[in-house]
Amino acid sequence: AIVANAPDGTILTWNRGAQALLGYTAEEAIGRHVSMLMPPQEQLHVAAFIAQVLKTPAGAQREGRLICKDGRQVDVSIMANSIVDFAGEATAMAAIVRDITERKQAEESRSLLASIVESSDLAISATTPEGTILSWNKASEVLFGYTADEIIGRNISALAPPDRLEEVRQSLAKVQAGGISRYETVRLAKDGRRIDVISIGTPIRNSQGEIVGVAVIARDIGVRLRAEQSLRDSEERFRDA
Repeated sequence: AIVANAPDGTILTWNRGAQALLGYTAEEAIGRHVSMLMPPQEQLHVAAFIAQVLKTPAGAQREGRLICKDGRQVDVSIMANSIVDFAGEATAMAAIVRDITERKQAEESRSLLASIVESSDLAISATTPEGTILSWNKASEVLFGYTADEIIGRNISALAPPDRLEEVRQSLAKVQAGGISRYETVRLAKDGRRIDVISIGTPIRNSQGEIVGVAVIARDIGVRLRAEQSLRDSEERFRDA
């Protein structure tokens, strides 16, 4: 959508892209003030933005929301430049308006997912397909003792005892092939403690469906295993009795 307006905000031109995006025909939009397209909170910035564009040769860019003819609101990116006359005076402003609603929704979804991961009581990390750690949530810090700064950039195999390294290799290979890896194992904390965990590895895919990473979830099962062992010991004593 390409729209030109006078310094006072009066719409001067309105192309087919603007009609397709916002619903108004050129006849309905030209001659009206650009504020007709904006929710109240956006109208507060109109005059300042126009003034900035008119006095800045390089133009200006901002993101905001516009109101369509049918009342829908769309997230947009606005790139605006001044239109100058033969004397070099800015006489109008031209703006290229792009719909970024889908991008904004995707950003909000990613933000929500990141918030869920960070607040989860499960140790969740993300690695490259080869196992280099890319992210590390608070629960991972609590379980393993490493801060994010200490562990990000290292290989996930740093958490495995020497006798469990082959497990890590096989798990990464399974996820790289598109599978889900789930097994009970032992991991090492920063202080050297051995921690019984259940580890789940799943593929992280990009928008083309390609595997670009591995999501690793670890849960401490030491309490459960000790309880099961205690039960077995009790049963053994009962049989002996």
